[in-house]
Amino acid sequence: MALSTAADLVKAPLLYKGKVRELYDLGEHFLIVVTDRISAFDYVLDPAVPEKGNVLNKLSSFWFELTGSMMDNHVVHTDVNQLGDLITDPELLKDRIMVTRKAERIDIECVVRGYITGGGWRQYETSGEVNGIKLPDGLRKNAKLEVPIFTPAAKNDVGHDEDIPMDRMKELVGDALAVELQEKAYACTNSPVITVINVASFWQTANSSSASWMARSS
Repeated sequence: MALSTAADLVKAPLLYKGKVRELYDLGEHFLIVVTDRISAFDYVLDPAVPEKGNVLNKLSSFWFELTGSMMDNHVVHTDVNQLGDLITDPELLKDRIMVTRKAERIDIECVVRGYITGGGWRQYETSGEVNGIKLPDGLRKNAKLEVPIFTPAAKNDVGHDEDIPMDRMKELVGDALAVELQEKAYACTNSPVITVINVASFWQTANSSSASWMARSS
């Protein structure tokens, strides 16, 4: 059975309902529940896909654990049994939940590209650049770049995220934080324990000035 919402299973206020995830307020922490809803091109499609949320949550948990020694993240635990009576049917949510520290989102998606593909390729075809970075002429689609490039995007809650150059990112979040995010994104991709990271988003904890990493699976 596919789970389209957890609203009837969680005894806590629902703060935000995204295309796939739902955010509940536990007081000290947040509870993220990953549903089986599926989205494409900013639309939620029917029907939901059974077990999709379980897979997404396990993927996220895997990357957070793997990179936890590299930088701090927002995860407290993923054990539904620790939530006690807050969950009316623990079996349905046992692989779907993540309890996190409360954090203020930095509205930048940090992307390190090692290959010219996807949205980067579309930019290159038009201008020969990706996020304002001039690349050599004559590259072929999916070609490996000589040096990975940092290509951030401004997060939009409605519509598509906006690809931006580093200068624009500095205007949005400040020079120091922009450089810190860039350095941490490169650190993730250069780690010997990680071969490929496609997209990384960064969050700033409410009680810390340092940025922590969040792998986003969707």
